Amino acid sequence: MTDAKPFPPTDPPGLSSVEARLQVSGNALVDCWNALGSEALSFLAERIREDFETQQQMLHCRSLPELAQVRSRFLQRAIDQYTAETGRMVDIWARALDGMLHLKLG
Repeated sequence: MTDAKPFPPTDPPGLSSVEARLQVSGNALVDCWNALGSEALSFLAERIREDFETQQQMLHCRSLPELAQVRSRFLQRAIDQYTAETGRMVDIWARALDGMLHLKLG
């Protein structure tokens, strides 16, 4: 009498595998965010320490050439640190993505 179609199965083949993969990759993503946050906070703390240290050195300078030298060292160190930090952040992302792509379930 009715042409009603039955509901699709509630657990299609492979769905539980996909759900498990999403859960594990979600955990990996949370771990990645935690690692990135920790790394960023450590980097920020180090940069703030360097800023204060450089300010102290600048306050004790007796000439413009001495001040220029302190400033130059500070800028070069900052460039080096930001470059290294970028590499560390990329490594964290790469490890997380690699881990998500090579998940072993069961």
